[in-house]
Amino acid sequence: MTFALAFVLGASILVRLAAGPGQGFAVFGAAKRIMLPLMYGTVLVAWLLPQTSNRPLAGEDARWRPLPAWVWWLAGGSTVSFLLNLFVRDVPLDIDASSQGLALLGGFVLLAWFGLNADHWNARDRSVLLTILIFGALISGSSSEYTGLTPFLALTVPSAFGCLAHALGGREVRHRLVYLVVALVLFVFVVRGLGSRPSYMPVSVALICEVSTCAILILIWISPRSWRVVLLRIALLALIGGFFIQGGASLLDGSYQSEDVTVSHRSYETRMALKSIGESPVAEAFGLGPGATLDLRGSPDAKTLLSSGRNLRRVDDVHMLSSYLLLKLGAIGVIWAGILAAALYRVTAGVLVGRGRLEADRKRNPWSLSLLLFVLAGVAYSLPAATNLLANPLIPLLLGTLWASGSQVGRQQTLFR
Repeated sequence: MTFALAFVLGASILVRLAAGPGQGFAVFGAAKRIMLPLMYGTVLVAWLLPQTSNRPLAGEDARWRPLPAWVWWLAGGSTVSFLLNLFVRDVPLDIDASSQGLALLGGFVLLAWFGLNADHWNARDRSVLLTILIFGALISGSSSEYTGLTPFLALTVPSAFGCLAHALGGREVRHRLVYLVVALVLFVFVVRGLGSRPSYMPVSVALICEVSTCAILILIWISPRSWRVVLLRIALLALIGGFFIQGGASLLDGSYQSEDVTVSHRSYETRMALKSIGESPVAEAFGLGPGATLDLRGSPDAKTLLSSGRNLRRVDDVHMLSSYLLLKLGAIGVIWAGILAAALYRVTAGVLVGRGRLEADRKRNPWSLSLLLFVLAGVAYSLPAATNLLANPLIPLLLGTLWASGSQVGRQQTLFR
């Protein structure tokens, strides 16, 4: 895993430098088309290389592990949706959109599978992985545009809080001091990202979600152990309640009205997605397939789409996660989102209360917390833009690693296995 991440991270830096200035969405889209196939290919090559210490050794649990529901449900649902729309509904195949849709959904499954089978980590492996991610965070945070590194995206914020966790919970004083210094540097980048935007441009909602999620997790982690799960539940209920109090329900059904053109655009996308799948019961149940597109010529933010090079008649990338999953996979996709949310909660609670092999030696484990920070920060960053959930390789890779380590509440190793 470390080889794959290091190689792709280096390639991401080169692609970002080569892209130069330009329309942000266009640069991100172009980089994603280059980096995702490279990421998937590198993961497969890394798996075929001679075994390393963070892979099961022969005779040491070398058998394949059963996939949890948050992996196989997405794999099966995507396959069924694609085949139904290709052969049963006889929808014309858009090769470009279908390739990207299948790559995103299938890539998430592939990377999760890789993470599930890469849970043997010694102290050196852990140090190397964190060093790679922190290096990427420093490069990403130092960017004047704070655009991140495609496809990793959420790097600087979770790295800053991860270093803080190691400064608070590390074993050796000198290592704790090093992590503290790096954390301070990264927090400077985070503050700059929050406050350095032009006056006419609002602060990134994705960045706010990242910072809030990581800060809440750290605060719970440093609290007394007996309080942590209760505090986690309170925080979760508060976030859900706040979302609906602020009009989240109308955003989910496409009736939200806002002066912010980007929010209005998301609401418009939702209305069009619901209209499209409402054409048949099959579409409502299984969506319109991974290659489904929408006609967004009536969008209030059509100019931005045009400037990023989109064909407004066939837009395959919608922002809201609920809209994306409904359009592509229908009810199957919404069910998968619920299964994934349950898996995230179980792993989060497991890390906080100290379950599993990664937690066996101490009450607070900064290593597993750091992995969790990258996962949850990536999820939070994807809330305003659904494909960021599927494009960021750290989410399935590290979630799979935590899941395989047994860092979850309860004794079951899989959800709905």
